[in-house]
Amino acid sequence: MRILYVVHQFYPESSSGTEKFSLNLASSMQRSGHHADIVTYSFSERSDFRPSGSLLVKHYQYKGISVIGVRHDRIPIDINTSLENSAVFSFAKQVLGNQSRSYDLVHMVHPMRLASFATAAG
Repeated sequence: MRILYVVHQFYPESSSGTEKFSLNLASSMQRSGHHADIVTYSFSERSDFRPSGSLLVKHYQYKGISVIGVRHDRIPIDINTSLENSAVFSFAKQVLGNQSRSYDLVHMVHPMRLASFATAAG
């Protein structure tokens, strides 16, 4: 099974409870023979990213887990409270529609900043 975990922030940029939970969950699924990826919002320097539509994206590995970091070029003032973001929705449709990387399950670990993934997955 291919699983995409969506979390509002992740390692190495952030390292609190939700990040630890997400990492442990994804690692456990991979040890059980599943494929797990994480998509997260990032506030890292823009130079670490490449453009993808109207967002900036970076791909990296963290402890054996493939991570997609995404951010806006100019962070919206309501990024922490908005449930809908057209740029994030378009990116989510692109990620979820990628035939070479299709997912069987999308797990919204923490919807802050990336709630549009839930709408796109529906």
